[in-house]
Amino acid sequence: MSAFVDTALKLIANPSLGGQFYKLLNAIKMEVKEKREMMKYPTVYFEMLFIGLLLTLGQGMLRAFLPIFARELDPTGVLVGFSISSFFFARTFAELPFGLIASRIGMRMLVLLGLCLATIGSLICSLSTSIYTLILGLTLWGLGVALVFTSNTALIIELFEPVMRGSTLGTFQGIEFIGTFVGAPIGGFFAEQLGYTSVFYVSGAFIIIGFLIAFASRGLKQVSVRSTRTSMRISFREALNGLRNWGLLATCIASLFRMIIIQGVISTVFPIYLYDFLKMRVRLIGIIIGVRAVSICLATVGCGHLSDKIGRKPVVFAGIIIEGICIYLYTLVGSFEPMLFLALVEGLGAGMIIVTLITLMSEQVAPEHIRGAVGLYHTFIDVGAVTGPVLIIMIQTMFDIYACFIFGAALLLANILTLSNVKEGKDASLALKP
Repeated sequence: MSAFVDTALKLIANPSLGGQFYKLLNAIKMEVKEKREMMKYPTVYFEMLFIGLLLTLGQGMLRAFLPIFARELDPTGVLVGFSISSFFFARTFAELPFGLIASRIGMRMLVLLGLCLATIGSLICSLSTSIYTLILGLTLWGLGVALVFTSNTALIIELFEPVMRGSTLGTFQGIEFIGTFVGAPIGGFFAEQLGYTSVFYVSGAFIIIGFLIAFASRGLKQVSVRSTRTSMRISFREALNGLRNWGLLATCIASLFRMIIIQGVISTVFPIYLYDFLKMRVRLIGIIIGVRAVSICLATVGCGHLSDKIGRKPVVFAGIIIEGICIYLYTLVGSFEPMLFLALVEGLGAGMIIVTLITLMSEQVAPEHIRGAVGLYHTFIDVGAVTGPVLIIMIQTMFDIYACFIFGAALLLANILTLSNVKEGKDASLALKP
């Protein structure tokens, strides 16, 4: 509003100045135009939003039966855990390299390649007659999903100014969580009525629809060409040197710790705790997990907007404190209703962290380095997803199940110290340097 204020002051000081009133109106017009331009959401954003929803919906459909199906293919149970983690295992080695490759071949090619791999993976899973075939299919599926979501995140960060990234990323991740918790009951229905393989066919159909949308998208073509021309091409070694940037490293470490807690405590130990120790029925456990997922979905959308208004770190720190306290309180609650309330509140805290942390990460690097930074960030997430269940189960074996929750709460709260010196709101001020 600086142009508006300056012109208004001049008009008040000397009303007789010719043309000042016209300049004032013109300044107002330009301000309104600039704000409208900032608030525009390009069509490609909604296209990638829908593709992300289709992918997470397909993934969510597997949650209802995948461990059971894997156990039928491997009665010994030795490879069941590896089959579940194979989805993330492939992503661990793909996120960073393909994030860098995107600057050379363009995001469109990366998205199309990822959707092709995910389709092939779902087809292989549908034909699985052995645990090894299932692992191969899930590995390709996970690799494909990694390529798409790395491109999606980088695309949103590049499309929008820093003042809008919180809200746009929040909406994007909120839509993702809708696919996750809606997909589980749909997958359970198809698995029960038509068999396990039918779910893979339905998931594959969703992915093919996403491929057709991406292939026909004019906006994706334009963004891909423009970003390929303007992005700086950096090597794998240069991207790793970005870890010398404390802001980027701190946000990556925080994402690693959070994923260890999510996959190790919440996804692995928490259901066992409810079933074995509190003697809750599976139906009630499903309700608790579903309420938590809905809460995360709402929080990611709302807190993305909130972080744009009051800053990233206050929202992240509030989310860490809320989620950390709730994880510890899980060990003190013994009935369904209080546990349901805790899951609701803990989900709010988790949602506050998810969207705001990645937005904070984007402010630590220059725009030309954002793809390598996104790949690095997601690599830390994948490492946490693979190692989290193993680490937390080891803690349970060495101590008891309550120690898992205490460790998880302490690890989460430690992120406050890790992020305390990270700067915010200074996009491109701390560039990755080789």
